[in-house]
Formats: sequence, C-alpha cells, structure tokens
Amino acid sequence: MKRGGVLLVVVAAALAVVPASASARVKFFESPSGNIGCVIGGGLARCDILEHSWTPPPAPASCQDLDYGNGVEVIGGHPGEYTCAGDTVFSPGVRVLQYGDKITKNRFTCTSKTSGMRCANRNSGHGFFIARDEVRLF
Repeated sequence: MKRGGVLLVVVAAALAVVPASASARVKFFESPSGNIGCVIGGGLARCDILEHSWTPPPAPASCQDLDYGNGVEVIGGHPGEYTCAGDTVFSPGVRVLQYGDKITKNRFTCTSKTSGMRCANRNSGHGFFIARDEVRLF
C-alpha cells in the first residue's frame, strides 16, 4: 500500500498549495448531487463519497492510522483501489460535472453518470466506478 502514501502527499500538496480554481496540474470537480467529489491529474484520478450503502473491505495493516474506503482511486497504470487517506478531495466552489459530461486531464478521463462517477486511465484501461449503491474497481 505504499502508493497510498504517495497519493496522500500529492493530494495534500495540491489542496494546501494550489487553489482549486487556479490549479494547472489537477482539476477538482463534483457530481451534480454533491455526493461525490473528485480530483484528476498529477498521475491519478480519485473520488470521495459522502453517503453510500456499500461496505469497503477491511483496511490493510498499512492503513491503520488513516481513513480507509471513503473513496476510490486509480494511480498511474495500476488497477483501481480503495483510498487510504487523511484528507478529502471535496473542495467548495468547484466545477459540477453534469450528468453525461466528462473531464480529461493527461491520461485520465472521468465521466459523470446519473448512476455514479466513472474514472479510468485511457492507456491502461484501469479505473473505478463509484456510486451510492456500489463500487467497481478494474
């Protein structure tokens, strides 16, 4: 789970140093319902969710001191996975990605659907789908 630590540093740095509206390296956005908040760019796509009915798997030993399973991510060309993070990608005043619209940054594309949010690495095909009722990692 070493990659989760790297993600924490990348996202925390983006949140602390660069305002969401001025960021050239990452793009923050949310679903029209406001239940899913995401960031794309900087070698990853990540979405956090506020309300859901699914249960994530048990946290790995490497994630005992952080929050686990409040979202999903795809880093580089690796398969999607649950997040281990001490931060969130929810940010006030970000772009709402309307249902049916997509956002692309570098090799990642996220698509907002009425059923949930799908993000994938266009080169590797790996990614995730997250919704109130389900999570799919691929």
